[in-house]
Amino acid sequence: MESWAAPPPPPHPQVRTLHVYTSAPFVELYLNDTVLLGEKTAVASFQWASFTVPWSPGKISALALASDGVTPVGRHERFSWGPASKVILTLDAPTLATGTGEALYLDGTDVGLVRASIVDASGNLCADAVHNVTFQVTQGPGLIIGVGNGDPSSLHPNSVSWRPAYHGLSRGILRVTMDARGSDSERQVRASLEVEAGVGALSSSFLPPGMAPPTTITVIASAPGVSPSDPLVISVSADPQNDPIIVAAASVGTAWLEV
Repeated sequence: MESWAAPPPPPHPQVRTLHVYTSAPFVELYLNDTVLLGEKTAVASFQWASFTVPWSPGKISALALASDGVTPVGRHERFSWGPASKVILTLDAPTLATGTGEALYLDGTDVGLVRASIVDASGNLCADAVHNVTFQVTQGPGLIIGVGNGDPSSLHPNSVSWRPAYHGLSRGILRVTMDARGSDSERQVRASLEVEAGVGALSSSFLPPGMAPPTTITVIASAPGVSPSDPLVISVSADPQNDPIIVAAASVGTAWLEV
C-alpha cells in the first residue's frame, strides 16, 4: 500500500487513490482504526484492490479478510507525517529477525547493516524526506565502509559515510576492524603472515595479546535540520558461533522478516 501522504493543497481534490496488494479475497480500509472508508472490496485477479478515499491525517489500515468476508487474516498500516524532526537508527543485520545472528563477528571482515529513518516528532517516517544522513562510529572497532538508500537513479558515491535519504531512509554499512579470533598465539601467527594488518584507515588490526575482546560498537547518525540519532549500540563477539557462515547454516528456514 502506498504511503498516506497528504495530497497537494486546494484547489486540488483532497483524495488519495491507494492500491492494496494481497493474496486474500477481500480488503477493507480503515482510518484511525474506527472509520471504515468505503465498502469491503473484492481483490482483483492480479491480487490488488483499489480505493479512492478522502484524505485525513492519522493512520490508514488495510485489513485483509478471508473468503467469508469477515475473518481478518492480515493487516498493514501506514501513517501520515509532520515536519521532519529526528534521525532514528535501527539495525537490520545482525538481528535474529533477519536470521543474521545476534552479534558481529570479530574476524576483521564481518559487516552490519544500519538503517537511518527520518521521522517526525511522533516518530512517524517522513516518506518524502531527502535529508543528507551522515553515519559515524563513535566507539569500538568499527568503520563505515559504504552507504546506500535504494534509489536506483542515485549517482552519489557508495564508499563514503553519507547518503541522502530516499523515501525517508538511508543505509550505513559497518565493518568490524579487529580480528580477535582464536588464542594469542594463533593471532600472532596470522599477524606474521599479514604484515600490513592495521596499516591504514581501511585495514583491520589484531587483538593485542592478553587483552579481552571488545563487546560493542556504537554508531550515530546526523542530518542537517533535524536532531541527531541516539547512539545505536551493536554487539560484537569473538565467539566462533557468531561466524556468518555458521549463523547462516543455523538460520536456514527459520528467519522471518516482517515488512
